[in-house]
Amino acid sequence: MKKSNLRILGKWLCIVSLFAILLCPTAYAAGADVAGSATSAFDTYMKPQIKGIANGVIIPCIDGILLVVIIVKAIMLWQSYKKNGGEYDWHSLAVLGGCLVVALSAPLWMWTVIGW
Repeated sequence: MKKSNLRILGKWLCIVSLFAILLCPTAYAAGADVAGSATSAFDTYMKPQIKGIANGVIIPCIDGILLVVIIVKAIMLWQSYKKNGGEYDWHSLAVLGGCLVVALSAPLWMWTVIGW
């Protein structure tokens, strides 16, 4: 580009920028409670959706995974029992069972612990 074209482009850029600054007023939240409206929207719209997804999708998936892990661990322990001649290590199975009980009952008590 020629030097004169760059000057013309620069002038127009300055003019457009000046008009954009002068003609576009800044929007202020004067007198509005932005935090209150955000909290209200969260309580009204987002909390029920989060609870529904957690109770209907996430927790049942965790329960299913834990159940599969317990079944696999029980099979492994049974094989270990037969291999070791009657010695049975049940601690890991008990811990997984306790985790399953906590995960199954989580929707009943979890939301009160969180404070929802």
